[in-house]
Amino acid sequence: MSLGFVLTAVANVLTFVSAAIYFRGILSGKTVPHVFSWLVWTIVTGTGFFAQLAGGGGIGAWVTGFTMLFTASVTGYAIFRGSRQIACSDIITLSLAIMAIGLWVITRNPLDSVILISIIELLAFYPTFRKSWHKPFDEPLRVYLFGAVGALLALFAMENFTWTTALFPAVTVIDNVVFVATTAWRRRVHALKLAG
Repeated sequence: MSLGFVLTAVANVLTFVSAAIYFRGILSGKTVPHVFSWLVWTIVTGTGFFAQLAGGGGIGAWVTGFTMLFTASVTGYAIFRGSRQIACSDIITLSLAIMAIGLWVITRNPLDSVILISIIELLAFYPTFRKSWHKPFDEPLRVYLFGAVGALLALFAMENFTWTTALFPAVTVIDNVVFVATTAWRRRVHALKLAG
């Protein structure tokens, strides 16, 4: 059994646990996913997955593939019952995500798409970040922390470590960690306001 297989298996277990936590939050009414964030994440994660496969990422790419299934399932729910506070920036982000797929089709260069979807991944956090800034208890932070750890494990599991295979998981680690740290800080600020 290779190290890559073990890392991929652990990362996929974390993704499964994240999905269970997130859906438990949804079903209890504590978590309200923002439809545009999750739709964009599904598109960029799917694009990243196929780009990693094309770039020779091997078994490490399957972490991104498994994550795509999770984001797609949340998107399906969010379409019907998620947050619909849609801003102009949300529409721009979604349009850019769709353009990333078109860019890959036109240029036949997966790295071009990976660079674009990595930027879009950061932008896609904006609707959820904006929502969590005002309602910091609406998102289960463990999901995003597990997402960061899973993406980090995927980086080490890549069979072919290139910009095409590594950039997207690296950006995923960074944006998840920043989101968790910022939202945890906002929770503390909110709790202090209530206590004061």
